[in-house]
Amino acid sequence: MTFPFYYKSPLNLIQYCLENPQDKELYYGIYDDRNSGGNSVSEEIKKADKIVFSYTLKKGVEYPFSGITFYPINPSFIDLSGFDEIKLKLKAKEGKRLKLAIGTSIQNYSRNVDFNSYKNNQVIINSDKDFNEITTDLADLETPEWWFTINQKTENEIGKSDYSKVHYINISNCVSIPLDKEDQIEIEALIFYKSLIPFIVYAAVGCLVYYIFLFFIIRKKEKSVVPLQFTYKKTEVLNHFEKEEEAVFQYITSNYSKSELSILDVVDATGIYEQKVSSMIKKKTEMNFKQFLNSLRITEAKRLLKTSDLQISEIAYKVGYGNVSHFNRVFKESEKCSPNDFRKQDQKSTIS
Repeated sequence: MTFPFYYKSPLNLIQYCLENPQDKELYYGIYDDRNSGGNSVSEEIKKADKIVFSYTLKKGVEYPFSGITFYPINPSFIDLSGFDEIKLKLKAKEGKRLKLAIGTSIQNYSRNVDFNSYKNNQVIINSDKDFNEITTDLADLETPEWWFTINQKTENEIGKSDYSKVHYINISNCVSIPLDKEDQIEIEALIFYKSLIPFIVYAAVGCLVYYIFLFFIIRKKEKSVVPLQFTYKKTEVLNHFEKEEEAVFQYITSNYSKSELSILDVVDATGIYEQKVSSMIKKKTEMNFKQFLNSLRITEAKRLLKTSDLQISEIAYKVGYGNVSHFNRVFKESEKCSPNDFRKQDQKSTIS
C-alpha cells in the first residue's frame, strides 16, 4: 500500500501529524544516538501548533546525532512524486545549521529494518533563533559520499531517487553543533508542494494560443461579414473620394490656360491639401502636377495648330504659356519637333 499523499495539493506534515495524533499509518518521533551506543539525550516538548524537541549531544559515538523522523508504518511509503519543492518554517535555539534528509527506496536492495539501506537524499538548511522560512527544491537534495561508502554502491548502480517511495523524512543536527549544550528546535511547518510556475507558464501559453486562434477566427468572420455590413459606408467613402478627384481635375482642365496656375491655386479652390492633390494626379495620370499641366496645354496647342490659323505666339498665350520660347521648348520635348514643324507635317498629311 502506498501512503495516500499523492495529491498535488500542498502537504504539511507537521499539521497532518498534529491534527491526526492517532494516525496508524504515519508516525513521527524524536531520536538520538543511544540506540547506536551513544550518550546523547533528547525529548519532545508537547505543543498544540508545532512540534518542539530539545536535545543535547554527548560524547559517545564518533558523530553524535539527534533529530525528528517522519515515516509510514511498514509496508507503506510516503508518495512525494507529485511535489517538487519543500518549505520549512522553524527555529533553533543554538544550532545554526540543520540537515533535512529524505530516504527513498531502492528496488531489490532497501530493507525495512535498515534505515541506511534507503538512499539518503539530504540538504543543509540554515536556522536561526527566530522563525525562519526556508524553501528548497527536491532536485537540490544530494546523497553524501558516506552513504555510498557504507552501502558499497555507486550513483550509476542505483539511478535516480524514487520519491514515490519515501521511507523516512528526517530533520537532524549537523556536526557543527557543540557537545553538552542543549539545543531546542521548533518546527511550525514542513510543507511539500508543487510549484505553480510551470502551470502559470502552461496557462499563459495556452491562453496565448487560444486568443491567437480566436483572433484569426474573428478576423476570418469579419472578412466574410465586412462586405455586407460596410458596403454602404465604403461606397460613401469612395464617392467622397471621387467627388474630390473630380473637383481637382475639373478645376485644372478649366483653368490650365492661366499662365500663373499653380498647385496652390488648386488647393485654394478645392479645399484639398497639397499632398492629397499631388497624390490624386499621380495616381490618375502617373505624372506630377507640372507634367500634367504641360500635357493639357500641349494637347490643346496641337488641336489649335491643326484646326486654326492662329500664329504660334497666339497659341502659346492661349494655352497658358506667357513666353513663346518656353512654349517651343516644352512642345519640342513632348512631340520631338517644333510647333511650326508639327503644323507643316499635319498640313502635308491632310493634303495627301
